[in-house]
Amino acid sequence: MPGKLWPLLAAFALLFACRQVPQNEVVAWVNDQPIYLSDFKDQLEKNWIGKEAGIGNLDYRLKLKCLEDIIKQRLILKEADRLGITISEQELNSEMNKIIDVQSPQFQQSLEESGISIQKWKEQLKNDLLLRKTTDTVLKYQYQVGEDEIKSYFEKHQADFVTPVQYQVRQILVTNEDKAKEILARLNAGAEFENLAREYSQSPEASQGGDLGWLEPDQLPASLHSEIIKLGQNQTSGLVKSPYGFHILKLQNIKQSERLSYEAAKPQILKLIEEQKKNKLYQQWLQQLWKKSRIKVNYQVL
Repeated sequence: MPGKLWPLLAAFALLFACRQVPQNEVVAWVNDQPIYLSDFKDQLEKNWIGKEAGIGNLDYRLKLKCLEDIIKQRLILKEADRLGITISEQELNSEMNKIIDVQSPQFQQSLEESGISIQKWKEQLKNDLLLRKTTDTVLKYQYQVGEDEIKSYFEKHQADFVTPVQYQVRQILVTNEDKAKEILARLNAGAEFENLAREYSQSPEASQGGDLGWLEPDQLPASLHSEIIKLGQNQTSGLVKSPYGFHILKLQNIKQSERLSYEAAKPQILKLIEEQKKNKLYQQWLQQLWKKSRIKVNYQVL
């Protein structure tokens, strides 16, 4: 919650310290609706710690932060109910299809290992969708971004809109040095790089002829980058040793660094400013919901 949460929680802490509160397994009340200790623990295990860690020695501030998140969710869900916002079965199924194949053995195994039923998982997903939909619905028309704002941001942050140099690289990777020398000799004799990569390379992209795609300098190990920058287009390196084995590299193409025009950068800036405004409004909205609500925290069970 916003910074005002901590004084508020501290005040409740003093209140509960002054009287005996029964161990009723309720961590907090939000508008007379309880947050049970079991739900609190589930949230901790889901988002903050593993089940094997337990919460006994967990930092108290972390527990408060988790409780704060649960309270915020309850406030938003209450607002969803007030506004009549719901998630249809069609919306739920559409979201499920986007993120995972629920019939896959891997997904079923993951549920079994986590001890969550498919029904429970769907309920959690539906709850997350409802939180998102309610937030988007409430904030949707509360902010606008003008052309002058976008231009101003572009002028002040031009250094952020320079694309780095990119290299399109293929590689052959083997762990045996003698085999690597043999492959290099065949390349020097005119053999096709892509064919030898498919036949001999032990790296995951071998089936694509060793194609690593477009890479920026910071995506490459230093030893490989230092060799690639020595190559011209369609040139092949010698043997390059790394902890993974022996590499042979081919530089397919180069995209030089360039500065984006205003029109090219505009969609990115628009999205960034919208997110900034939305986040600010979101925090203000939560503050208002918090102030209008009756919240009590039972510190004795934390």
